[in-house]
Amino acid sequence: MHVSFDFDYTLADSSEGTVVCANYALDALGMDRRRSADIKKTIGLSLERTFTALTGKDDAETAAAFKRYFLAHAEQVMLDHIRFYDHTKPALQALKRQRHYISIVSTKLRERIEEALDRDDYVELIDAVVGGGCVARNKPDPEGLLRAIQGSGLPVTQTVYVGDSVSDDECASRAGVAFIGVLTGTTAPAELHRWNPARVLDHVGELAASDLSAR
Repeated sequence: MHVSFDFDYTLADSSEGTVVCANYALDALGMDRRRSADIKKTIGLSLERTFTALTGKDDAETAAAFKRYFLAHAEQVMLDHIRFYDHTKPALQALKRQRHYISIVSTKLRERIEEALDRDDYVELIDAVVGGGCVARNKPDPEGLLRAIQGSGLPVTQTVYVGDSVSDDECASRAGVAFIGVLTGTTAPAELHRWNPARVLDHVGELAASDLSAR
């Protein structure tokens, strides 16, 4: 099986870093800061969509500037704010022992994810990372997930995507793969059922006991 994961709120929590970088970008644009809770709800969206969600403005030029400021600050501070959940490593180790192919498909830049994987000794547990800078269209568009599937050499029928948000759920549905939701993010259980997931778990630590081949 190919088990593909979202990153933020699925394998790790970097929400405080996202809050810091989003408000830094808003400061740089001369705009009002937003509450932490409001920013955390945007995690998983592209930075352009994050800007629109936070400001209500649909201005491509300003959204692009927001993205530049966010990413520039993220290079300095984001790694310090990434914390893997306690259950993440045991879950990935169990999946590896079962010889599953493991990928990460996220809107976060691949470089940020790989820095965290290297820092906390996860590199050998992950076969591929497709980050937001690797694709032209971020989730819920399935481009990143389809790229991971192609790299795995396994068909969509042997792929499952694990994530915490409606965007992840829709991405899996549009790619034609099974979706498993986890409740470690800000999305309510009822919302995760919108695209008919195979199951919804409390966290990825429960995956080791799940029948991943069930469709």
